[in-house]
Amino acid sequence: MTNSFLDLDYIIALNEKRVNESQDSYAKVLERLPTLVIIYTALAIFIVPLIQRLLLHEIMNLIYSICFLAYVLLFGYSVYYTVRFMIPVKVAYLQAPKMYYTVLRTEYIAQGYNEVQTGNLLKASYIQELEEAIDRNNAVFTRKSSLYYKALIFSLLASLPYLACLGYHLSLKNDSPQKVEVINLK
Repeated sequence: MTNSFLDLDYIIALNEKRVNESQDSYAKVLERLPTLVIIYTALAIFIVPLIQRLLLHEIMNLIYSICFLAYVLLFGYSVYYTVRFMIPVKVAYLQAPKMYYTVLRTEYIAQGYNEVQTGNLLKASYIQELEEAIDRNNAVFTRKSSLYYKALIFSLLASLPYLACLGYHLSLKNDSPQKVEVINLK
């Protein structure tokens, strides 16, 4: 096989390889979701005490309120992009080969093409399908990668005000020892 773009067999082999690569890239993007889940878990551990302190007015500090609001907004944006990232999309798959060696072949022969012309037309039709699949899958990959990146960036940015709120919360925590009473149950 020559490496010429005039050779239809070479173009088919090249495009089949690119279709597989684009589908693998899409699958790898989806495998990144656990990273976001781990970050979200870390960002939600102390969320209840932080909200309680704010709502019960235990912390009347403007900086804490601003940091908490920034955390909520950034975290919200991150979740928004994560949900969009998780929404399934239609990935391009190739038609069954039967389409080429029965349906299209029959059409081309009925239109008066000889065997060589029919073979070349079938290859050209297959190449067109491969190129459309590559274009579609690359667009899906690019979109999913962008959504993941935005979700990750916003979650990491949300960690900064979260850590400020958490530090303030922990600095106000009452660490006095609790009294323990021993009760005689006799």
